[in-house]
Amino acid sequence: MNDAWQLAFANATFKAVPEELMEEMRTNYDDGMDYVFSYYGMTREEYLEASGVTEDEYNQYREAYAQDTVENTLFTDAIWEAEGLSTDDAGYQEALDKICEEYGSDYDTLVESYGEESVASTAKMNYVMMKLVELANVTK
Repeated sequence: MNDAWQLAFANATFKAVPEELMEEMRTNYDDGMDYVFSYYGMTREEYLEASGVTEDEYNQYREAYAQDTVENTLFTDAIWEAEGLSTDDAGYQEALDKICEEYGSDYDTLVESYGEESVASTAKMNYVMMKLVELANVTK
């Protein structure tokens, strides 16, 4: 399934990437990494120093993450809209069920852990990937 996604995504162009989405993804990256650092009993600065990663390198990783995440979101949304997909579709529910299965959890627990927006976004992306595979005519 990932091959169809990669092929379609590689050929996509983005006219503009909304700064507010970029900032949201930067914040998500920082929050997620800070959580990881705290697991080791360290602040971000302590972890970066111990691992030999400079602040500039960290910022480059964060920027790449934000750019990739926002572009994937825009790409997903464009296909979602163009294909007239809906959260009421059986395929969307199938994508949600698959996420629950992969995490070994139920929907409510996933929402409690990751937030409803994150779970819905992941299900949406997975459903779009399923549709791409269904609609794709990939030749090698």
